[in-house]
Amino acid sequence: STLNYQTRKTVGEYIDPYFSYVRSDKEKSYNVNTKATYNYNSSSNIIVGLDIENGKIKTETNYGNSKNEKTSLGTYLLNTNNYKNFIFKEGIRIQKTKYSGVSDMRYANEAYELSGEYKYSDTGKLYAGYNKSFRTPNIDEINPLYGLGDKFKVQENSEFEFGISDYFKKNTIDLNAFYMETKNEIYYDPNGNYGWGYNGNIDGKTIRYGIEARIEQKYNKINLRESVTLLNSKINDGVYKKSKIPGTSNAIFNLGTEFYPIDKLKISANYLYRGSQYAISDFYNKKDKQKGYSVVNVDLKYNVNTNFIVQLGINNLFNEKYNDYTVYSSLSNKLASYPADERTYYIKFDYILDGGKKNE
Repeated sequence: STLNYQTRKTVGEYIDPYFSYVRSDKEKSYNVNTKATYNYNSSSNIIVGLDIENGKIKTETNYGNSKNEKTSLGTYLLNTNNYKNFIFKEGIRIQKTKYSGVSDMRYANEAYELSGEYKYSDTGKLYAGYNKSFRTPNIDEINPLYGLGDKFKVQENSEFEFGISDYFKKNTIDLNAFYMETKNEIYYDPNGNYGWGYNGNIDGKTIRYGIEARIEQKYNKINLRESVTLLNSKINDGVYKKSKIPGTSNAIFNLGTEFYPIDKLKISANYLYRGSQYAISDFYNKKDKQKGYSVVNVDLKYNVNTNFIVQLGINNLFNEKYNDYTVYSSLSNKLASYPADERTYYIKFDYILDGGKKNE
């Protein structure tokens, strides 16, 4: 069983010559997860689990105060069956979610998993799967004054995947193709709610499909990894029919390396390229795509002993100028960009207590 608890507080304000909005959020949440495993033969089992989640948020603004709460209860079952060179998995999850406060709403949802793989050699396998999942809004996605609204719907996903994985001459290779349809996709509009953002559902079914390739090489003191994702996305129907999904890149490349020059010391470097995309909220694709960017991060980690770890790093090593995200305002027909951090340095200390608990 596991128990997680966290608290968070955010404070901010929006002020211009004609309007001001001041807001403070205090959030508390916890979740409990417990499960049991039954092995019905040497290589097959059934996992049965139960989880409970509760979140509360108290919001104070110069236009009024509110309290909202979300509680969910979920049960799940996953069966894994091994038969010769085949592995099959079948799973189901049932969840009930309740919102109270400004919004008084209840949802009942189900999720399914069906997948299988075939080992055609000692190192290679083919795999395929289907997943039906859902997402309910998080506690901090509820409008503090107006709630979720009567038209808010739960996001529903259906995903198909097919792939192959193998090991060849020190290369671990994984290739897969995927197709996902999403109904009532939950999206975030940073323009809404006077600059505090607004969460709602995209009008229309969204579709994403593409291919992914990942390769890893492991040598004596160095590990290398490369990955690429090519993605096509669109809104299939509704008022935004045939538009590309805003904020979604069509290409992502990642290169990484880990070097171990001596015992206890690891030096890492990572290169990320993210392709062009339409600005967030530009559902009609009115503006030009925002250009892609690349960024390099480096990191050094030294294990002083089994309990004490020192970590040094530089994010955005070459001081690349790019935007974390760009937002389109339909009211002004203009774009607003939010620049990413320039080159930053950090140092981190970890101390691990006996029993495995880590303090930072």
